[in-house]
Amino acid sequence: MLLGGILSFLGRFSTVDGPEVLVGYILLTALVCVFFLLGLAIVIVANTDASGALRAPASLAAVVGWATLIPLGGMAIGALVNFSSGLAILNASVETQGNEVLQMDNGAVLLDGVIGPATLRSLLEVQASRPVEFLLLRSGGGSLQTATEIARIVEGEAIPTMVVEECSSACVVIALSGVDPVVEPGSKIGFHRASVAVGNRSQLGRFFGNSGTESMVAELRRLGVPGWLLEITENTPADQMHYVSGEKMVELGLFARLTGSAR
Repeated sequence: MLLGGILSFLGRFSTVDGPEVLVGYILLTALVCVFFLLGLAIVIVANTDASGALRAPASLAAVVGWATLIPLGGMAIGALVNFSSGLAILNASVETQGNEVLQMDNGAVLLDGVIGPATLRSLLEVQASRPVEFLLLRSGGGSLQTATEIARIVEGEAIPTMVVEECSSACVVIALSGVDPVVEPGSKIGFHRASVAVGNRSQLGRFFGNSGTESMVAELRRLGVPGWLLEITENTPADQMHYVSGEKMVELGLFARLTGSAR
């Protein structure tokens, strides 16, 4: 009966876009619930006497069995309570591929727009054909995981970076990973907490938002961003942005210089 109720509950989300993602997520959620129910059944059978009465745990194995149900139950309840939030995050990760980079004649590459898997994939394709001489950045952010992977490439290949107009959120991690990063006069660098597809109101949204913010702050700290700016990053809501001018970033020593100025 409980399993039927679970499946009925999950069935209410059958109108959500992305049928393949939906079916996969329903199966995953149902599997978590089935494991809990199966574990519960095993523990009950193991602790039932000949008369059919449920007895208190009489051995260490019985205690462990009951204790195992706690995390399993938590996972099952969490999967149900956060079903819509989890599905929204999963759909967003599938749909938000990001913008591909543009290869320019002078050996430079332009990362313009949202950062996502397509951004990384296209950058690797460019790298395979010719070395990236310069990485131009104009982005409001995107996937922190992808940005971190791109930043590792930029660091490993010692690629110079330059910000044009704006570089915010995850983009900053890439910009500061470049060799002697430069910034165009009048550009702005944006900092805020990490955001997720479902916002930070749901339990799952808060978890991923906090986890993403911790990862981003750790990367920014490694790249030399001062503590006061890290604190601003942590305290600026995901739906807002704290901007620092390119000139101020040069003054802080985070960028080497403004474009057009002497070293």
